[in-house]
Amino acid sequence: MKKNGFYYIVGMISSFLIFCSGLFSLFGWIDLVSIFLSVIFAVMGFLGVLTNSMQLKMALKESYTNQQ
Repeated sequence: MKKNGFYYIVGMISSFLIFCSGLFSLFGWIDLVSIFLSVIFAVMGFLGVLTNSMQLKMALKESYTNQQ
């Protein structure tokens, strides 16, 4: 099954929410189990947003070149 841009957008949104929960916990606005878990959430959320945005960019470039 070929993924379209919708999957990458959903992945970016969910990763952004994980990133925000990690940051909120680091700043003390919400309470996760530990600081280490907060750092893991923040880093993995950031990497997820970065990865999904790059994949979306490649998918859009591929779909554009296939139309020509």
